[in-house]
Amino acid sequence: MNGTSDNDDLNCVRRCLDGETEAFGELVARYQTMVYNAAVHIVRDREDALEVSQAVFLKAFRSLDAFDQRRRFFSWIYRIAINDALNFAAARHPHEPMRPDLPSRLAGPVDMLEAKEAKEHVEAILGRLRPELRAAVVLRHFLDCSYHDAAEILGIPEKTFRSRLYEARQILRKELSALGYGPRGSANAGRQSR
Repeated sequence: MNGTSDNDDLNCVRRCLDGETEAFGELVARYQTMVYNAAVHIVRDREDALEVSQAVFLKAFRSLDAFDQRRRFFSWIYRIAINDALNFAAARHPHEPMRPDLPSRLAGPVDMLEAKEAKEHVEAILGRLRPELRAAVVLRHFLDCSYHDAAEILGIPEKTFRSRLYEARQILRKELSALGYGPRGSANAGRQSR
């Protein structure tokens, strides 16, 4: 997923544990973009995401001796990132919806306004999901992780991950439907006639 092998990561971990602490810098270089992207999709603020990313690597460095070398470093660091970002978001902005600052692909101003409104509703619903459900959606739909990788990151069986993702999608579908949005997230005819 990151263009390096698990053996390269394990080699860096072992070198770091043997006292060559600069080897951890190689891991930071490999994973800083992915950790930041995970954080920014959850906390929805670039500065906050930087803060979370720095905390993630500091925590990983301090607890590197607890890393199970039979596992993938990628999954371990990503799990720390997801958990820390969710905790940060819950503590910093417990009731604030995520910011809708991603550009729309729709052309017209009316379509753009409707897309922005729909996105705000989706993100507000995501913000209210239980952390384990929100993490499932973020990993699968924002970070494009496979079911297998997402389950490994969260340290759960793939079947459990699929179940959480299904539950999250059902909640999203139900709440969006109650707001008058169709299955594709666009406003239905009743809403458009307001």
